[in-house]
Amino acid sequence: MDDGYGETGGLRWGSGFGSGWNASWPSARLRVSPERITITLNGIGLVRRSFVFAAADLHGLRFRPGRFPFSTGLVIGHRNPAQPPFILFWTFRPRALRKALIAMGYGVNDSVEGVLPER
Repeated sequence: MDDGYGETGGLRWGSGFGSGWNASWPSARLRVSPERITITLNGIGLVRRSFVFAAADLHGLRFRPGRFPFSTGLVIGHRNPAQPPFILFWTFRPRALRKALIAMGYGVNDSVEGVLPER
């Protein structure tokens, strides 16, 4: 049985990109399965918190470039009122993450062309 895809990264969450909280790598862990996307936050000084999004609650996944060439974020558009309206998972592996999302049946709105090659 395939237990999905996982990676370590950072997280930005809150009411929007410009307002909210940011936890840099390696404070967040993303798990993707066909049923849900889960991000677990476990940073220094932060209470452990999980953000869970059922596949049915998702309305858009897109990649967003960061300020630096090595930073790319996955913006998770969702309809889960129990979670902050803005969720962005920072990844160093955007191509691998995009491939995993598509393989598990998720639509991804943007390509990741132009980001640095993965090592």
